[in-house]
Amino acid sequence: MVRFMQHFASKQESTMSRASLLMTSLVLVAAGCGLDESTYGKKGTGSSSMAISNAEGERDVLRTGTSLSVLTTDKLSLKANALYNVRVSNLSTGSQLAEAQLLTDMTGQLQLATVAHDLGEFDDVQPRHTLQVKIDNPLDGKTIVDMTVPVTPNEVHFEGHGFQIDEVQPPHVFSADATGKPLNAVVMGGPPDPGEVGTPIYVSGKGFPSSVSTVDIYIVRDRDLWRDQAIPKQGEADHMFGPVAGKVDRGLLTPTRLDWTPTKIGPYDILVDVDRDGKFDYSFGEKDGSDGEGKVGFTVQYGAAWLRAKQAIEGKHILVNLAYNSASRNGGTWENTYSRASKIFTYVNPPVMHKYHFSVKKIVVPHQSWSQYWNNPEKYVQTTNGNSGVAIPDNPAQITTGTPQQGCTNSPPVAAINPAALPVEPQMQKFDVVFDANGNGIYEPGVDLLDVVAHTTDGNLVTAKDLSGIPDDQIFGFQVK
Repeated sequence: MVRFMQHFASKQESTMSRASLLMTSLVLVAAGCGLDESTYGKKGTGSSSMAISNAEGERDVLRTGTSLSVLTTDKLSLKANALYNVRVSNLSTGSQLAEAQLLTDMTGQLQLATVAHDLGEFDDVQPRHTLQVKIDNPLDGKTIVDMTVPVTPNEVHFEGHGFQIDEVQPPHVFSADATGKPLNAVVMGGPPDPGEVGTPIYVSGKGFPSSVSTVDIYIVRDRDLWRDQAIPKQGEADHMFGPVAGKVDRGLLTPTRLDWTPTKIGPYDILVDVDRDGKFDYSFGEKDGSDGEGKVGFTVQYGAAWLRAKQAIEGKHILVNLAYNSASRNGGTWENTYSRASKIFTYVNPPVMHKYHFSVKKIVVPHQSWSQYWNNPEKYVQTTNGNSGVAIPDNPAQITTGTPQQGCTNSPPVAAINPAALPVEPQMQKFDVVFDANGNGIYEPGVDLLDVVAHTTDGNLVTAKDLSGIPDDQIFGFQVK
């Protein structure tokens, strides 16, 4: 917890109403509601047509280590049921950081969606850089919204003879390897392949108060929000490991080894208790650090060696639920039956990935027979990368333009189809979902992800062997009634 000096206590008390406003506004952001310029008492940096928030739910505030999410407001009306490109660039270096294709709803609005992750950990973003966020029309390339947002330093700031005080920023905390290099996933179930990382996991960070020399570090089960909550203790369900004392020198957290042996795949968070009081503090004047507030901290997942061994016995297909019923990863479930008034998202359970994340084409297609199409070697063709598979039907159903949606596998739920826009035809009632990793229009077993698992409602991997006793007409992704 970053603290001001004692004689600023009255300043802290005077900001309680602002902290309360922040918590109220956070609920609006999480629900995807429209925001106005005064939501957080901060002036918009570029446009009232689009709102930008971070993983912590703050409007127009970005720091290294957080994510960047966007949604449009009612001041901007886009074409209903259409794809738009959202691009994030670093104006300070000229690099492009992220690109996503987002689907508008039937009113022409974009739901809250995360388009850039872990700023500054796997890219060139630094404090005080300026990021540009643009919405483009993919059909004509026209820029519709253009905003800029500065990257706020993770530090306490004082200025002037009257000690003008900005809001305290949380330290930047991240999971890492022994050298302090950021990472997002560790593998279990076999020795790591090249490019994979096994345990132990380390924790590093920066932006800590110069007066702090020791902090407490915890691994906990993933949760969207930790602010103002007690940190789980040993014996409690969400406690995984810790506390472990970490050493801080001149604001930098030395890479700290956590001798934790995971027993289950899953998403986890790292909490760093700066004042060691057992509570995750996050207010205007005092903030603890985390890798996981409002986002997944890191995942424990099965590695490529485990997947190869499993595929050798049970088949190559990577089958998993992808159709999801909410824009919030913690607020929804994988569902297989929707109404025409529904909004349908795609979301892959992070621990099932054999690679942490990669860009895919997310394609919703009219249902195809499992035995006669997706799993029929007679339909397969050879691909240029030496694999084989079956052509993905070229009439994707989720959008009127017929263009597949491009995005990352590690993104939060992203709107994928508006059932209200579907024609009322029998063949447009059942659907399958393909995540095309190579973008080559071929479903390649063992490479691409396929949702034809309507018999389950969890996010775990399903094998071809699991489908062997299920009637073919019950093997599909989801249905709209």
